[in-house]
Amino acid sequence: MYGIKRKTQIIYPKDSSYITLKLGLTDGMKVLESGVGSGALTIVMANAVKPSGRIYSFEKREKYINNAYNNIKACRIRKVMLR
Repeated sequence: MYGIKRKTQIIYPKDSSYITLKLGLTDGMKVLESGVGSGALTIVMANAVKPSGRIYSFEKREKYINNAYNNIKACRIRKVMLR
């Protein structure tokens, strides 16, 4: 989580890992996320579903999309689609 620019409230590693485990996310799954925020949870979920899974994230505020995109790109995550 170090280095992620937080313009929104993020879900911290302890909570995001718990959410990911409770959802049972594994390789190849497709995930629909509503409200990408800063992209912190998106990054954790993307790592759980790699290499063949995908994350589809929707955010209505353009400024959050740009911030999340830059954070996700910085973590070298490729299979995330932001809208």
